Amino acid sequence: MTMNKVSVVTILLLAFSFVGCDRKEKPEDPNPKGTTLTPQQQKREDSLKGKPFTVEELGLEMAWIAPGKFHMGSHKSEVGHQFGEEKLHEVIISRGFWMGIHEVTQQQFDDLMRENPSFLKGENLPVNNVNWWKATEFCKTLTEQESRADRIPKNWSFRLPTESQWEHACRAGTKTAFSSGDEVEELTKVGWYKAKSAGRRKPVGLKKPKA
Repeated sequence: MTMNKVSVVTILLLAFSFVGCDRKEKPEDPNPKGTTLTPQQQKREDSLKGKPFTVEELGLEMAWIAPGKFHMGSHKSEVGHQFGEEKLHEVIISRGFWMGIHEVTQQQFDDLMRENPSFLKGENLPVNNVNWWKATEFCKTLTEQESRADRIPKNWSFRLPTESQWEHACRAGTKTAFSSGDEVEELTKVGWYKAKSAGRRKPVGLKKPKA
C-alpha cells in the first residue's frame, strides 16, 4: 500500500484507539495493563465492543475496527512504490480497537485543550502544528475527562494508533495498491492528496468513507 502511507505523516497525530482493546502480538495476554476486571466491568467492556463510539462532548466519532490480518508493506511492482519501503509481510491484529473516523478538528482540540496551535485556522479543519508531546497530552486529558465522568471503562485510554493499526484501518480489507483500488485517480473518492488539494487543508468528512 503506497499512497496511504504518505498520508500517515500528516494525519496520524490525532486518531485514537482504546488501550483496553489494543493490538497484541500475544493474544493470550488478555489485559495490557495487567489488571483483573470484575464481572461487571467485563460485561460493560464487552457490551461496547463492535459498536461505534462517540465522545459526546467533543462530537468525536469513532469506528470499531475489528481484529484481522493483512499484508503490510509495498511490492516493488506496485504503483507508487518507493525505495526503502517495507517488504510485504503479514501482520496480525489480534484485538479490535476504535479509531476516529476523521482527523481531530481544530474545534475539538480547542474545546478540550483551550488552545488552537494551528497555522491555517478553521473550526472544521484538521488541527495542525501539533507535535507528539501535545498529541499525547490531548490523549491523556481526554482519557482523564471521560474516565472521571465514568463514560469509559477504567482500564481504557485514548492514545495514538500504531502504524500497523493505522494501515489495518486504512486498508479496510482490500489488497490493492490503495484502499480505493489500483489507480491513483481512484484516490480522489476517499481522500485528498497534493495533486488534488491545491496544497491546502480541507474540512474533514468531505470524502467517501472507507469500508
